[in-house]
Amino acid sequence: VGIRAGWGPALKDVRVEANHVAGAEVGVGVSVVAGAGTARVLDNRIAGATLAVAALRYQQVLGPDLATDAGAWPQVVRSGNAAS
Repeated sequence: VGIRAGWGPALKDVRVEANHVAGAEVGVGVSVVAGAGTARVLDNRIAGATLAVAALRYQQVLGPDLATDAGAWPQVVRSGNAAS
């Protein structure tokens, strides 16, 4: 994971904004366990990742790439991220 936002319920309303991540399997990982706060993932450039933005339950990656589908995780606000 290139950038990890939170660990379990320790995530408290954060922004991950205007970063460049290259060569990580997951570009940005966001904690989505019960009690975790909101994460705003905005305007990041992610290169070579299998998943640009991923929901995390501690070490476990959950669901689809949130860069394109965050339906199951409304606390993950994302916009303007580019993956290549």
